[in-house]
Amino acid sequence: MITVSRPAAGLAATATTLLLTLTACGSPAPGPTSAQAGAELRADLSRSIHGFEKDDYNKALFTVTSSGIRDIPCGSGKAKRTYTARRTTGGQGINDPGFIDTAVDAMSTYLSESGHYTPARRRFQARPAQHFSTYDMTNATHHANATITGKATGQKFVLTISATTDCLRVS
Repeated sequence: MITVSRPAAGLAATATTLLLTLTACGSPAPGPTSAQAGAELRADLSRSIHGFEKDDYNKALFTVTSSGIRDIPCGSGKAKRTYTARRTTGGQGINDPGFIDTAVDAMSTYLSESGHYTPARRRFQARPAQHFSTYDMTNATHHANATITGKATGQKFVLTISATTDCLRVS
């Protein structure tokens, strides 16, 4: 039979407590929930859209088509959130690739000013019937990706900003 003296038992308990504390302190933070990342996504995009609308001479307003407030399940108890807004304008000069690129660049600048998004990829396409410009941006802090697309067809120009969080824990 093994007998453990009181001081040894106390030392064992202290060591166990210390080990559990170090393990808890050393474990990485689980990261944001889909709701937390979705709230940041909405705030960043809303500020960018407001800045663009405020400075744009055309004054066409954006329409939010997906507000980023609902979880979209993506397996393993995780979900993502999506925010999408677009505006449509018409008139002379909207088919000019320079006009399209300027609008996309301006929106990407507003989104960059949030301090969370960085440029990832830029794409252009000019066809006789349709021109488009796309800017992809990433947000490592809030686990999201955004795409800004300007597309002109005929006398109609559509500017869309869409962002989706990564698949994140729900709670």
